[in-house]
Amino acid sequence: MKHGAGEQFRSSRRDWCERHFSGPALFAAGLCAMPALLFNPSLAGRALQFLFFWALVLLMGKKSNFPAALLVILGIVFFNLLFPYGEVLFSIGPLRMSSG
Repeated sequence: MKHGAGEQFRSSRRDWCERHFSGPALFAAGLCAMPALLFNPSLAGRALQFLFFWALVLLMGKKSNFPAALLVILGIVFFNLLFPYGEVLFSIGPLRMSSG
C-alpha cells in the first residue's frame, strides 16, 4: 500500500502549507528565528527550540529523517571536541573538555 491514510493526511498538510506560506516568507521566518537558536546560552533551551522547529517541520507535512539528523548532531559535537579552546576542565584520554 503506497498511499495510506497517514500519507494522504501529510500530503494535504503539505499542500495547505505550500498554498499559505511562500518560500521567501519561510526563508525570512528562518532568518528571524536563527539568532534565538544561535545565541541562546542554555543547552536545554536550544534542545527545546530544536524540538519545536522539528515539530513545525512535521506539522508542515515534510518528511524528516531522525537517524540522519542525529548523526549530523553527533558529528558536529565530535569535531568540536577535537579542537578544544579555553580552560581545560577535564580530559578523558586524548580528548579534553574545555570551557569554550
